[in-house]
Amino acid sequence: MAIENRLGLKYFAGAPEDHTNAYMDGLRGYPENLSVRTFSKEEWKELLGDCGLGYYRFYYPYPDYKFPCEIFTDETLKSQKYGRKTWNFTEERFELFPEQEMAAAFCKEGIMDRFANSFLIEMSNRPILREKEVLYAKLNMDRHREFAICTTIECARDEMEAVKKAAHRGGTGAHRTNGPDTEAGVRRSERAGRSFFAFFRGGRTRRESTTRGWQERVWDIRRSRRY
Repeated sequence: MAIENRLGLKYFAGAPEDHTNAYMDGLRGYPENLSVRTFSKEEWKELLGDCGLGYYRFYYPYPDYKFPCEIFTDETLKSQKYGRKTWNFTEERFELFPEQEMAAAFCKEGIMDRFANSFLIEMSNRPILREKEVLYAKLNMDRHREFAICTTIECARDEMEAVKKAAHRGGTGAHRTNGPDTEAGVRRSERAGRSFFAFFRGGRTRRESTTRGWQERVWDIRRSRRY
């Protein structure tokens, strides 16, 4: 299930509700609308329990589930800095406060999961088991197609690994002068891996579904807009 969070930070910061295009509409519980509903994390947990889906995992696409650049888990919201400056796809929105600074404060307090803009929910009526968990994914599509990179943080048997690979089939996945096959690229990958291992050692594991190769036209828009 991929859906907006009724209490998403962007709605507090001045973005209109996605379905009604009204400001603060979801935050107030849709007082004048009987057909549209989105839910907070706690509301989703109650719904899943009522439906007999007692096993679930929450993931947090950023900036939202429609055009995700990153997907976080509870383990990576803080370490990978949810809420970094990114592209704006909402034409008519206010900036009531610095959204990135508020996200950093929420991550520090350990409450960012309640205010993430969107949820990606994996749900089941039986335990969700797998050999490898993906704790974080980032798709860098702002580069030329040949150099676009998909980065994941993966965990298997308590061993953490940072994986970088080409986002498109046939791409090199890195700039020629600083790619994974160059000395500089190897040093960079080793430093990234050490920092990930140091943070996650001893932590619990989660999984996320990596982002797909979706609409190419989106990236033309991405290059022209930022918050």
